[in-house]
Amino acid sequence: MKWYWVVSCDNTVGNPFVADSEDLKQVNKQDLLECKPIEDWDETAWLKASKAENDGVPDDVLQESSGIPVYSERLRLALENASIDGIQYLPVRVLRPNGSPIHGFSIANILHLVASLDFDRSDCEFFPADYFVEERRGTIRAIRRATLLRSALDGFHVFRLKEFRRRIYVSERFKEAFESGDFTGYSFNQAKVS
Repeated sequence: MKWYWVVSCDNTVGNPFVADSEDLKQVNKQDLLECKPIEDWDETAWLKASKAENDGVPDDVLQESSGIPVYSERLRLALENASIDGIQYLPVRVLRPNGSPIHGFSIANILHLVASLDFDRSDCEFFPADYFVEERRGTIRAIRRATLLRSALDGFHVFRLKEFRRRIYVSERFKEAFESGDFTGYSFNQAKVS
């Protein structure tokens, strides 16, 4: 099976809606990198385009300023029909600058966290030992080229990379469901697999 790194804010509509402010209530963005179900989600959480120049047509993967995957209802249904599991859909209010809602969007809380980076075949940059944020020392700062371990990927169709949680990878099935529905907001870079 082929695997892909998803590229956000790519393959977009001509004049996209961009959420530039948010209130996720009791949840912070770091909680969404933990790959654990969010209990007692507050459905009054919102994302908003506060500036008129950001008030365009929403992509199926909504553009927003903090890197949270936010999927349209149409995309959610297509992924569910393709048996793509491992996503908790958290309904979120999406608002235009005048406060009017855009219905049907959910934050896609990715629930699978997979240690699958082949360090020997990947090119990564690490935070130095004297980095001022102590807990980041020795961890990955950037991935220039990733190779995934095939043995770690069985049974998944979407996951966050444990070694670098901001990276989301998807299977060929996910990509095919996305592309066959002519969805917008993601493009896909094929990952090397060892």
